[in-house]
Amino acid sequence: MTNFYNITINRIILHQIVAKNDGLEHATVITDENLFRFSDQVLKVIIERLAKASQKKGKSFELLISDSYPDSFFGLVNEVNEHSDERFIHASIKVAMKLAQAQTVNTIPGGYLIMIDAKDENGYPLPIVIKAELLSALRYEIHNRESTIKYLDDIFLDPSSKKFKFALLQRRIEDEMELDYPNSQWKAFIYDEQFSVDSKPAEYFYKDFLGFSVETNSKIQSKRFYDSTDDFIKKFVENSSEKDDLLKLLKQEFTVNDEPEVKPDEFANAYLHDEAIREIYMNEIVPYLPTTIEKDASLFQAKLEKKQIHFPNDILLTGPNKTFEYSVEIVNSTDKLEKLDSSSLDYTILKIKGKPYNK
Repeated sequence: MTNFYNITINRIILHQIVAKNDGLEHATVITDENLFRFSDQVLKVIIERLAKASQKKGKSFELLISDSYPDSFFGLVNEVNEHSDERFIHASIKVAMKLAQAQTVNTIPGGYLIMIDAKDENGYPLPIVIKAELLSALRYEIHNRESTIKYLDDIFLDPSSKKFKFALLQRRIEDEMELDYPNSQWKAFIYDEQFSVDSKPAEYFYKDFLGFSVETNSKIQSKRFYDSTDDFIKKFVENSSEKDDLLKLLKQEFTVNDEPEVKPDEFANAYLHDEAIREIYMNEIVPYLPTTIEKDASLFQAKLEKKQIHFPNDILLTGPNKTFEYSVEIVNSTDKLEKLDSSSLDYTILKIKGKPYNK
């Protein structure tokens, strides 16, 4: 992502997004037809907030532009730096309405859409949109037909808020010939404060509103492959020993296997030996993943470093992956059971109701 400390901000405008109410198809917009009038102090805080957010690698992603029609986000903003103030305002209203139309459920909060006309350190256009769902620190006023923001408690875009998203388009310095336009000339980035390793970026924001695609993002796709395969093994493989072996092989795909890419269908053919289970995987998992995924385990590294075994009744056995097998053994035969000594000081015998990997 760009170096925000070196960008130049030319214009800003803000529109209010009102959350969807019962009886309406989507959220609505309270538009402003005036540009933001901002002080150097407010500008400095905006840049600082964007810069710090973009450095959170687990919450910022480079995606592909999948919708480039004239009425798409890309179509509305890619030439915005050449617009007059009147056209800039008009385009920003269309962008705000597009965001509102993407919010089709009551649970998506309202907030503010902030659209920024900027240039990057190379002088190329850098359109930015921010959705701030909670701006308790802002007081928005209009003076002399110009919009202004006033500080409340010296905070802009409340740093304590976890409801903060932004997206931007950045020109490539050199055309990427392997990609089709507009991706050959533009890079697309999103930041989602609410993203966590157990979720994904808000689809209404990156897909429905922005028209971006996650299909080529290695971090997200690696996580999708790992999580969906992990869940599949736990659900469909009945034998506990076989299940444990497959889960180990899945982890080794990202820890031991030096191949830079993983192919879901090849993984299934190599390790899912039960034909019926392999067929289910091919039908229910493989079609929803890219054919080839560049490995990047940064979003689930903690899962690779720890091993967890779920049992019914919310019993969870967890420990470091490297030493788990040395410390824990599942007794699954009469021979092993007969060799155990309840008086031994070297181990503890536990009886847990239910079978492993069953929540």
